[in-house]
Amino acid sequence: MLIAGILMLGYSSFAQNTYYVKDSAIVNKPISRLLYSSFLELGWGRSTDNMWAELLYNRSFEEDEAQLGDYAGGGSVKNVNKATADWWHTGYEAAKWYLQKDAADKASAMEIFNGTWPLPAHGKRCVKIFNKSNDKDILFCQDSIYLRKGVSYQFEGLLNNLQEFTADSVTKKTVTISICLFKEKDFSKPLAEQTIVVNTGYFKNYSTTLPAFDYEGRGTFAIKVHAGNKLNMDMLSLMPADNVGGWRKDVVVAMRDSVPVGTIRFPGGCVASTYSWRDGIGNRQQRKMMFGALSDGGSDVIQDVGTVEFLNLCRLTKAEPVLDIAVMLNTAENAADWLAFCNSPGNALRVSTGNIAPFKVKYWEMDNEPYRKFDAFAYAHKCVEFSKAMKKVDPGIKIIMGAYFIYGPKLKEMLDIAGGYIDVVNKREDLTFEQYRKALDIINDYNKAHGTHITICDTETTFPYAAETNTGVDGLNHQTDDEAKDSELNKTVRWAHGMSGIKNYIKFQNLGGDFLFANYWAYINSYGENLINVTKENVFVSAPGKAYRFLELTKLSVPVKVSNAIVDSKVLVQAGWSQDKNKFVIILLNFSNDKITRKFDLKQLKVTSLQCDKGYTLYARNMKDFNNQEHPNMIKSEILKPHINGTVFPLTVKPNSATYWVFDVKSK
Repeated sequence: MLIAGILMLGYSSFAQNTYYVKDSAIVNKPISRLLYSSFLELGWGRSTDNMWAELLYNRSFEEDEAQLGDYAGGGSVKNVNKATADWWHTGYEAAKWYLQKDAADKASAMEIFNGTWPLPAHGKRCVKIFNKSNDKDILFCQDSIYLRKGVSYQFEGLLNNLQEFTADSVTKKTVTISICLFKEKDFSKPLAEQTIVVNTGYFKNYSTTLPAFDYEGRGTFAIKVHAGNKLNMDMLSLMPADNVGGWRKDVVVAMRDSVPVGTIRFPGGCVASTYSWRDGIGNRQQRKMMFGALSDGGSDVIQDVGTVEFLNLCRLTKAEPVLDIAVMLNTAENAADWLAFCNSPGNALRVSTGNIAPFKVKYWEMDNEPYRKFDAFAYAHKCVEFSKAMKKVDPGIKIIMGAYFIYGPKLKEMLDIAGGYIDVVNKREDLTFEQYRKALDIINDYNKAHGTHITICDTETTFPYAAETNTGVDGLNHQTDDEAKDSELNKTVRWAHGMSGIKNYIKFQNLGGDFLFANYWAYINSYGENLINVTKENVFVSAPGKAYRFLELTKLSVPVKVSNAIVDSKVLVQAGWSQDKNKFVIILLNFSNDKITRKFDLKQLKVTSLQCDKGYTLYARNMKDFNNQEHPNMIKSEILKPHINGTVFPLTVKPNSATYWVFDVKSK
């Protein structure tokens, strides 16, 4: 009995530690090249704000603090405990405008003006400056401007000299001002200064370039108004001259090289439902303000980023754009016009923006959360109406119909109405993978019956939280205290969340190529749960961002079956072929605090040669580690050179790690 027990123990240990890889694909189509995707939402957090190269906060004077939405604790920056918010960095700062003047000067003032004479140049408000001193300059300032050595800065602003009630284009009264950059709050000597003569009584755009200097660090932007003068201002702007089409150069590089994604969804989220695309076209200084944009933050949005800027960003980063159109509150004709602007050769409005070549936007989503207004059947009919109008303009586009939340159980009926007019079904709202598969079965049945090729996507996905007990258990959305270190938001920046993301996307992989893409919430600066963090000073990749890049790097295309006799709760394994089947990939996730070894048996692959000289691992000291502004590389990476030959071999991985190996293959 003792000998039998020892033999059984040996067998059990062998069975538990050996994974048998089979030459049997678990998908009908290779994984979509667009699978790993993300999105941006106007007015949500500081996503497009910090990506855009604009350095002045609240440049149109419409709000006095950052709106960070309900996720950030009560709707505004002042309610966030920065000491306990692991997701916080300088990219979320909101610097106030203020007046710097002599202590003895009690009369000079600034006024945030909201009136009818003179009308503000933009939005609802402008700023009036009154220097009532006889001999002292005053400065209208904003701190926390991060200045870079060797970079010049471009200023522009809508200004007038407050000579009201004048019919003249140029007034006799002129106001000479200086545009200045200082080291932060050090007004002894400007780093750069340029003079502007304001000679109009009505708003006009004035501009100048501040030359480069040797200083790098925090600075103060200031407009110097000389003694006895007054000035009216709106839409002030300060941009580094090295911006790339208006975007921060370092952000474009990070998006293109560090965390590239398949698609980027824009302009929302919720904002899409009230978005007026025409208001984001043309001269930035003249675009309409978006007040109280439909989002949890109810944000006021300066539309520096519109259709052209977004689509040029997609060109720069080689991402496929997904435009989210207003169906609930706008018309099919409006959607068709937007499509024509983007895709029609020779479109006059697009050409007027300097973009002669069409953008060729393929994917168009039929609004966000349309159940706010329509039942499932009314919405499906709207999808038909919009699709007909849009495909007259460009029959090659792909229409995405939402079928999630309360619409979910009505998918079959919605397809009966709209199936001949749509191309992709959007399923989201934290679905289980059994629900995704059920939806795919319904779609595939419809495709077989009607000769269509409808696929599925998730335009707004989150990573389920992998508990820090290292069991890989999911459960992100439980109630927590935002003031605590273990708040829900803090958990989304940690390596546990990144590991959970890999686990989640492996499940997406196993749905095959009919699952088109999953847009992770969100790409940049959305209170922790994002892939890239953009601070005032630098750009760094989050723990989930590291996980995202890991998945993309594997180039796994066709996953295969892997069997193991005993459930191994601390480990997750994925294996499969590259697109051209000349490479084989093994992925191993270790959710434990211990180094582990697992044996792999690949004899069933039936190949003549199998050799691995390349591997890559991501790991952390523990699951609570996260990258931040001061320590952007807490999640470590290492290139492996394992030199594996043969079809049966052990693989050893670090604690708290995600590792993949790429095998060169010669088939029989």
